[in-house]
Amino acid sequence: VPEIIGSTPVLNAGDAFTIHMRAPAEPGDYPYICTFPGHWRVMKGILRILPNPENAKNDPDAKKILFLAGRDSHGWGSHQHFGGTTILAGGMRDSALPVAVEVIREFPDEATLLAQDALVIYADGWGAHPANGKLELLKKFMDAGGGLTVIHWATGIGSPGAGDKNKVQSTDPVRRQWRNLVGADFEPWHSVSRFWDATFEKLPQHPVTRGVPPFTIHDECYFHLRCTDPEHQHVTPLHGGLPPVNIIHPLRAMDSGSDSAVAAVERGEEQYCAWGFERPAGGRTFGFTGGHTHWNWGRDELRKLILNGIYWTTGAEVPSAGIASVRPTAEQMLEHLKGNPGWTPEGLQILLDRAGEGELIKWGQYSRGPLPVGPQPKKDLGPGLVIEGESLTIIKADGAARPQPMAHFGAGTWSGDSQLWWIPEKQDATLTAQFTAPEAGTYQLHLAATKAIDYGIHTLSINGQAIGEPQDFYQPEGVSHTGQLPLGQATLKKGPNTLTITSTGAHPDSEKRYMFGLDFMRLEPE
Repeated sequence: VPEIIGSTPVLNAGDAFTIHMRAPAEPGDYPYICTFPGHWRVMKGILRILPNPENAKNDPDAKKILFLAGRDSHGWGSHQHFGGTTILAGGMRDSALPVAVEVIREFPDEATLLAQDALVIYADGWGAHPANGKLELLKKFMDAGGGLTVIHWATGIGSPGAGDKNKVQSTDPVRRQWRNLVGADFEPWHSVSRFWDATFEKLPQHPVTRGVPPFTIHDECYFHLRCTDPEHQHVTPLHGGLPPVNIIHPLRAMDSGSDSAVAAVERGEEQYCAWGFERPAGGRTFGFTGGHTHWNWGRDELRKLILNGIYWTTGAEVPSAGIASVRPTAEQMLEHLKGNPGWTPEGLQILLDRAGEGELIKWGQYSRGPLPVGPQPKKDLGPGLVIEGESLTIIKADGAARPQPMAHFGAGTWSGDSQLWWIPEKQDATLTAQFTAPEAGTYQLHLAATKAIDYGIHTLSINGQAIGEPQDFYQPEGVSHTGQLPLGQATLKKGPNTLTITSTGAHPDSEKRYMFGLDFMRLEPE
């Protein structure tokens, strides 16, 4: 088949195989799957062929995008400007679009800036904004057609007297100049900076929203932005949502809102935290006021919205399906962060996967300690003798039987993150194993096992005595743990005892592989 560019033989748990192949010359996404019967449902992925970045640097038509990452602030997982910028810049660089991407930490000099097609600023704002004192240079850049993206606090510039709640901030010349560049301003004593469930469900037809499905994030998405100049008619809100009015506290602090914010929400005026601005004097601006919470960059929908917006500001045509990017792994999300309170990559990956499936995660509740998922201190499995499946001594097996790592199916779910995995050669196959009991007696047997589409129906016996009824370990999708199943009484001898597992059949809808996975047995003395 000409479409197949590489393959492997059947690999067992713990095996490795290296493929040598010629990658396609055309950048794009190439799918790969496991062809073992039934495994394609969960064992699949994408081989992404990327354009050579060196070619982009020398391509006169490539859009040059400069990402400015401010200093990190606000503690664990918040205002992680360099980590977030790295993820976004990587997504743009790997997009297969003709772009030349560079990440910097200080505001660029004039020659560098004017050589770019777009500037992205993800940094603290107001008095800490990297563009303070640089607005004339930004104006020159945008008048010449340059694009600007501002993210989170970078949507608000610093201005004289910004801390004075009695001053009319909107008429300040600096704030007027800023609105002329970005369209909408995160203005002190007027706009609201609070956490809420920001909905991106009402998406207008606009290049920035191409391919973006509806979604919701819990983040500090600023709203009630100042947008009252003549430029206002050129600003396009890119969604609409109604925050709860009780999060607005007029004039309590610079970022807690105003009476006008309360009135607007009470009138039912939908607020926006993302917008596009076709600047009459030249250039485009994309603004997004979320981005406080680093972990939300794991959301595919959000990254697509942001990458679409950045590319749109270059003046280029956003692809009809938008700009997709590979979801960052937990390791990549953690890579540039400091001050970890005990999070593990395994636990973070579980939550990132859940968020990727649409679950609304309120990440801030976990910022002061370890995550409640992933590797945990050893669990109390209950009273009695616990025998781990992977520790059994295999005497005879019809088919392969070996330990199997299980953390990738849910870290911390299987005891020791592993199981004994048996692949019977046929129906009525048996596996015989040995374990040791410290004392003779009658015990209640509790079985912890695995369920999947290609798992079969099995019976257990100890020392020749059948224990309980046949158990069906089939489920139509995914891989899951059974919990502890009470099977009944078993009589044990002091010292060696024999466990026999028999494959008696398979569910009618299963992939007929008759597999069995034993996490552990718990034998509780009566």
